[in-house]
Amino acid sequence: MSSAAHAQSSQPELDAMLKRVMPNTFKLSGTCKRLATPKGDETTACDKELINMAFASGNSSFIATMKKKGSIAFRGRDSAAKGNVARIAVNTILLTGKSFAPATELKATGSCTYTNPNKGPVRVECSADTIEGKYELSYISDGVWPPK
Repeated sequence: MSSAAHAQSSQPELDAMLKRVMPNTFKLSGTCKRLATPKGDETTACDKELINMAFASGNSSFIATMKKKGSIAFRGRDSAAKGNVARIAVNTILLTGKSFAPATELKATGSCTYTNPNKGPVRVECSADTIEGKYELSYISDGVWPPK
């Protein structure tokens, strides 16, 4: 496939490819309530989709994408849910894309909590401190589960 044809791949094709390559990857639709970096409030740049990746190793990530800027991943060790809430002990912030070139991996201390997607809209709250400062995310899904 030519690079021009590859660049014109549709979003459904990309979603299908992600599912084949990473079967534990989910793209939630909803509202980004807050996205903050050490440089300030980035909420207006935050997309309406949030990506969750879960690995067999027990690690997990929530990835907030930003319109034409890149993405911020809150990555760490997932834990078993207690009631309706699970927690990721965040140990890494990964910054990728145009605004963060080259990609940057920062050691972090923090957490993400998220609610059970089978019980209604998913609420995600992340906060992590790095050497550069604090990163925060607050997101609520539209309640559609499983994602299409």
